[in-house]
Amino acid sequence: MINYKKKLIFVILTNLLLLITYTKWAFSQQRRVIQLTFDKAVEIAMSNSYRVKELNMRIQRQRKLQDAERANLRSKVDMKLTIPEFQSISKQQFNSELQRNVVVHENSRMWQMNLSIEQPVILFGYPTNGYISVNNAVYRYSQLGKQKQKDVTYYNRYFIKYEQPLFQPNKLKNDLKKASLDVKEAEYEYRQDIINLLGDTADDYRGLFESAFKRIIYKNQVKNIEQALEVARSKRDENSGVDQLQVELANAQEQYKQSGSSLRTNVAQIKQRLRLSETDSVTINPIFKINPIQVNINDAIRYGLKQRPDIKRLENEKANKEIDLDQTKGENSFHVNIAATYGREMQNPGFEQLFDNPTNSYTVGINADIPIWDWGRRKYRIQAAKLDVKKSQLAIEDEKSQVRTEIRNAVQTLHDYQSRAQRMQENLELARKTTDSSLEKFQKGKSSVTDFMQNVQRQKDTANNLLDAYLGYRQALVDLQLRTYYDFGTHQNVFDRYKNLDN
Repeated sequence: MINYKKKLIFVILTNLLLLITYTKWAFSQQRRVIQLTFDKAVEIAMSNSYRVKELNMRIQRQRKLQDAERANLRSKVDMKLTIPEFQSISKQQFNSELQRNVVVHENSRMWQMNLSIEQPVILFGYPTNGYISVNNAVYRYSQLGKQKQKDVTYYNRYFIKYEQPLFQPNKLKNDLKKASLDVKEAEYEYRQDIINLLGDTADDYRGLFESAFKRIIYKNQVKNIEQALEVARSKRDENSGVDQLQVELANAQEQYKQSGSSLRTNVAQIKQRLRLSETDSVTINPIFKINPIQVNINDAIRYGLKQRPDIKRLENEKANKEIDLDQTKGENSFHVNIAATYGREMQNPGFEQLFDNPTNSYTVGINADIPIWDWGRRKYRIQAAKLDVKKSQLAIEDEKSQVRTEIRNAVQTLHDYQSRAQRMQENLELARKTTDSSLEKFQKGKSSVTDFMQNVQRQKDTANNLLDAYLGYRQALVDLQLRTYYDFGTHQNVFDRYKNLDN
């Protein structure tokens, strides 16, 4: 009995230990600490964005529709069955002997099968809008007389058919081209949304970077004042400036607390943007990285004109308008349809003799549709379609002109902020040295507390100016990417750089 209790206690303790271990592991798996950089933020945004996944699915859908249009250029097999068709109905027919209509009662049974293997005619890789097909038509037709006598007829025909419309829009070719344009449209929309996501993520990251660095600015200010206050208290002098430093310290500490609140707000905002879990912890190390970049304006304009999806979408729209113009020209216009068949046929009251002695059969038909007068309807519709094409071309030229202007301004802005940020980075280092020197002078009694606080304030202002210049520099870099779809820092196409992230 004692051994049984020991075993039971051992099992319970083992299970408790396993439960505690699993709980700790599950908690560690749920709570993540993310050291956020700009590239990391973009990676998370692309992997978690519902919009990116939705557009990716749209591209796949349009590609499937394109495959469907390509499959339309291949052979197609159809079978139509009448199994059976019963008719017992009275209808009027003209009797030539009586020279008047008479009522005839039809009582018939029809069993029929039509089998067709159809192939669009392709010449030099392009569909001609014509079809060639192999066909077989078989039916059994029986008619019941008043005496319940059956009149049965069997019929069989197998033949080759060729159909070719002339002077008409090539529907097969246009449908395939439209499907290809739809795929490109989905891809361009996807790319444009990716770059918009990049811009939105950059905005949120700049806000987070700004609040994190300002917190460092206020922390350094508090530290400098605390050091000065410690020196002032050690002097035990009525003019040491203890009271003034205590007031300045209280103000600096309050600003430091407010910066913490701002940082938490920005963290919550970027977590929402990146669709992170509430249990995830986001940290950022605001380090200034200024890599001098010299951008050639002509190269930037060339990248922008070549890669901008908004220009590509306008060109797509123009191509669609040109297809619509082609279709409009074919409406109510001169048409010719040529159809010819050749085969063998047999009609016999017995099914067994249906294949014995077939005879040659053929048909040739040329149908022409010649419009004579429509009060200018077709002409006006064609003129309207041509104006649509011209309007699309004007929209392309206007967009290209705006792109050139935007890129020139973006390049100039980048160079301006880059030089400002480099100068302010040097000035901040000088301001820190000046503050340290001022503290030593205050400690030795060679300067007043007012002089020291002026240097502290100057360091704070310089750090804020550096932050503004750096954020402007980062914004200018992103703006240039948004307008050229090229990263001049890494010398990569934006989509080549993030191609492993947009899945």
